[in-house]
Parts: sequence; structure tokens; C-alpha cells
Amino acid sequence: MISERAHPILNMECCDPELAWLYRLPRIDWLLRQGQAEEAQEEMNFFKGKINEMTVRHKYHYNHNEGLLLSRDLNYEEAMKFFEKSSVIAENNDDFAQILKDRPISNIGGCYTEMNYPNAAIIFLEAAIKESPKSRVDFFYFYTSLSLALSYAKVGIFRNSEQHLKESIEYVESTGNEPYIGLVFYTAGKVYHIKEDWDKAIESLNEALNYLGVGSEYYNWSFWYKLLCAIEKEDYQLSSQMLKEAKDLGIDADEMLIPFKHLSCFRNVHKGKTQPKEEDVEYMLNVSIPYFLARHYKFLAIRAYELIIEHYEATKQPRKADKIFRLLNEVRKSLHIVVV
Repeated sequence: MISERAHPILNMECCDPELAWLYRLPRIDWLLRQGQAEEAQEEMNFFKGKINEMTVRHKYHYNHNEGLLLSRDLNYEEAMKFFEKSSVIAENNDDFAQILKDRPISNIGGCYTEMNYPNAAIIFLEAAIKESPKSRVDFFYFYTSLSLALSYAKVGIFRNSEQHLKESIEYVESTGNEPYIGLVFYTAGKVYHIKEDWDKAIESLNEALNYLGVGSEYYNWSFWYKLLCAIEKEDYQLSSQMLKEAKDLGIDADEMLIPFKHLSCFRNVHKGKTQPKEEDVEYMLNVSIPYFLARHYKFLAIRAYELIIEHYEATKQPRKADKIFRLLNEVRKSLHIVVV
């Protein structure tokens, strides 16, 4: 993080507050895009309680940043309220650049994507880039395009999804930014996982791992999705090897402990559906599935429920299978997906 001493414009006492604030507020957005959430929150804390001192432009960035921080904490409904405030400010000020009007709309669409309202997400995301010709786009278009790729995949329009992935990779490859190239391949892996094309998913996730920094959040999740796809493909040799690698790399610890423990249980049940697997099933039902649902990872919860039903049917436990089937249907109904 750049200190105030190292960068005089950050020193509120030594320069025009208008200039300093217009530097610091947008910088929070940049810090979040770099994955520096703690630094972004520290910057944001400086502005707490100063809303009455802000100009209209300050308020735009302040509300936008609040939305970004809330969405990172998975509080999407509250985040959208702040993005809407930014959108209203931008629309009511003719001197605001078009991209400032488009960004909050795009972020609302991104929240809908994560909350599994893909139809609503597509409407907002397409509207956000409607006035943004590709000849003058920046990373804003890139992020919007990735959200569209996921949303189209969720409603089964994979042609559109793959087109947005193609446009995204063409853009980021022209920049040479390896973490962003990795993010495109990570998203592609998730798209092909939804499509149940395990080979393409694994291929995309391998590419993601080549570009992402070892130990980064996206690296860990790329590794995780690759392991999941290996299990779904019934490549138990690869999945066994990857579970060992996860321990060696230390990415099955801390915040990734539950997801990786889930895959260990998921693999056990997937490989031996006709064998007693109550301990693995109980972990998924009581720990990992609630974990996924709390984070809006409903497709992952659905697949876990489906596997447990297959296991109960294979072990001739119809009552238990029926109970899980009811839970599965509740999650499916909550997806808010209209297939078009």
C-alpha cells in the first residue's frame, strides 16, 4: 500500500481535498481489483462519517466503493442498494463520463449473477455495455463480459457464453496481464463445469493455473474446480493425485478447508456409491452444503444433493433419497432461472 508520505497527493493536509479525495476514492476500486481487500477497507474507513463533506462526485465513488466491499462480503442485496445510488447520481449529472454511468449498472448485473438471477443479470449487463464501443473499453468491459459468460451459461445459452469468453481472452491477451488472463480461463472452467464438459473444463482450468499466482484466491479455486471436474469425469487417479498436491501446496487450509474436505467426501461417495459412506454423506449434508448455500454456490450444492440421492438409491435407502430430493427441489426453485 502506498503511504501518504510516499505519495504527497494522499496527504489531506497538504493539498486540495477535492483532488485528494478524487484520488483516494477511485483508488479503492483499483485496490479491490488487485485483490487487496484489507488495504481497500483501510482506505474506505478514512471516509466514514464524512458524507456531508462530499461533493456529488465524491458521493458517487463512495457509494460505488461501499457496494464493491459489500459484494465482496457476499452481501449482494445491500451492495445493489449502493450501486443504485451511484447510478442515480451518474444519470443525473451530464458531465459524468459514460463509463461512470455504466459501471454501477454492470455491478448490479454482477450481483444478480452471483445470486443466481441470471436472466435479470443479463438485462443489466447487456445494458451496461450497450453504450461502450469495444474500441474504447477498459477492464470494465472485461469484467462485464465475464459476468455475462456465467449468466448465459446458467440459462443454457452456451453459444453466447463462449462468445463473451472469446472476446474477454482477446482483450486481456492484448494487455499481457497474466492474472486477468488466468481469470478468463477460470471463468471458462466454471462455464464448462455448468455445461458438464469435463475435458474442456479441465483444459481451461489448467490454463488458469498457469497464469494465476500460486496461493492466490483464484488459483485455489481453479485448482478446486479442476479437482471437482476430475471426480465428475471419474478420473480417480488424477483426483487422488490432486488431493495429495492440495496438502503439499497448503491450499486445503483456512478458508479452503471446508471446500477441499467436501471434495474428499464427494470423491469417496462418487467412487463407491453402493458402499456405506455415511460419514462422508453427513459431512456434506451438515457442513459443506450449508457452506455452499450461504455463499450462493447453489450449483455446487445441487450436484452434491444429486450425488447423495444416487448413493441412497444405490444402497436401497428410498426414504432417505426422497428426503434429499425434497431439499434438492427447494434449492432448484431458488435459482430464479428462466431457460430461454
